Amino acid sequence: DHIHEVLEKWTQIDDEIWAKVIVLERNRRVAKAYARAPVLTINGSDDGFDGFR
Repeated sequence: DHIHEVLEKWTQIDDEIWAKVIVLERNRRVAKAYARAPVLTINGSDDGFDGFR
C-alpha cells in the first residue's frame, strides 16, 4: 500500500526529495516524513522530529 501511494504521487514529488520515511508500529503507520538530505541517520535515541528540521 505504501509503495503504491508513492508511485501515485511520483510526478508531484519535489525534485529535492531524496526519500520518504515511513514509521510503522505493529504493522500500523504512525508517522511519515520526506528527507531532503541525501544522508539520514537513525540512531535509536529518544530525540523527536518536529516536522520542520
